[in-house]
Amino acid sequence: MAATKSAPRSNVTHLVQDGGVTLFVDEDTGTIIDQDGEGDEEALASQHYKALARIPDADQFAESPYLPSPELEELAETLIERHVMAAQYFSIAVLWKKKGGMSKGRPVWGTTEILRDKAKYFAGETDIVITVSANHAYNLKITNYILEAILHHELLHIDAATDDNGVQTPLMREHDMDGFSKDVTVYGNWLPIHRSMKAAFEQARLIPDDYLV
Repeated sequence: MAATKSAPRSNVTHLVQDGGVTLFVDEDTGTIIDQDGEGDEEALASQHYKALARIPDADQFAESPYLPSPELEELAETLIERHVMAAQYFSIAVLWKKKGGMSKGRPVWGTTEILRDKAKYFAGETDIVITVSANHAYNLKITNYILEAILHHELLHIDAATDDNGVQTPLMREHDMDGFSKDVTVYGNWLPIHRSMKAAFEQARLIPDDYLV
């Protein structure tokens, strides 16, 4: 259901224009609503998620390899709060990267780096830098849903260690699994991680095709 043109509620602090539909986003909850907080929320969310994400093209970077993005940082804050992530303890900068590379023949959608030593000194208050690869996102015309998934993945790399004084130090969390699909096809779920991942896939939400790349 499309929102009307009347003014949004006071707790709706920004809006997104997707496919000619005005979507108001409630920053208190991170959900998409109409201006009265009513209507078909599921339909509004679907409109947003299947719309193409706004990706900067190469010209917008000029000579810089990176481009600051308040929108990505805002989305990161929403995801951290929504999923109660360890990243909540740290100051995080989220940037578009002009050219992301490839790894094992697959696009590197994003990176997460904990700043230490000299890098931390020059970065000031920033503890962690996340980048999202603009070239891959732009060339493959990703949706808002995929952009959110990429950023959520990068945030999952952030863990925290707490010392005796309650001070948190950022740590990198590695992927849960690195293996071969053929291994599982032939021998089944022979490792505990295989069984864990099987349960995760069985519980995964069904995604409409028009959300995907």
